[in-house]
Amino acid sequence: MIDLGIAAILHDIGMLRLPKSLYLNDKKLGQNEKKSIMAHTIIGYKSLKALAVHDNIALGALEHHERMNGTGYPRRLKAGQISSYARIIAVACSFDGITADRPFKESLDGHKGIVDLIKNNNNRYDDRVLKALVYAISLFPIGTYVLLSNNAIAVVVKTNPNNPKCPIVKVIIDKNGKQLTESVLIQTSKGSDTTIWRALEEYEKPRLENGSL
Repeated sequence: MIDLGIAAILHDIGMLRLPKSLYLNDKKLGQNEKKSIMAHTIIGYKSLKALAVHDNIALGALEHHERMNGTGYPRRLKAGQISSYARIIAVACSFDGITADRPFKESLDGHKGIVDLIKNNNNRYDDRVLKALVYAISLFPIGTYVLLSNNAIAVVVKTNPNNPKCPIVKVIIDKNGKQLTESVLIQTSKGSDTTIWRALEEYEKPRLENGSL
């Protein structure tokens, strides 16, 4: 686990050898610039090997852009050819990219990000790693505002390791539209009055009396 953590921290270390103008740019990159960016995996691998780290850590840097269906880079590896650390980092890195603010694209919230990652998988990611991510952060990550089946509005405060679709929520607007002042926590579950119907869009999030969301 320590080695995996180190690999995750250092997987993009090759970017430090590239001009900042390449990755701090809000303009669309040309083909030559894209090739330069893609080289960060090889640069990172060589840098880490020079430090005599474990092979799995160095391979995490080299292969985190490889994809299970062979569409990644730099070596277009497939499935079992890709190291386990790289498979894990690939999913985490992609989820982070989807949900992070970037100059060239709008970010998605945690719920939309995890759904997008699953729907657009196309055999690019290890299914076991995707499943682990879903169970770790839930289909409705902490902080997601949701509409419950009784028309109450709540915010997710804790994941449920047994069921990613049924996290623990804090009700903030009851079914009658009244803002609650006391803390009401509910374990959502299937087949009851406390299932989650859907996540709320940004414009649907309630403005509470204290001025916060």
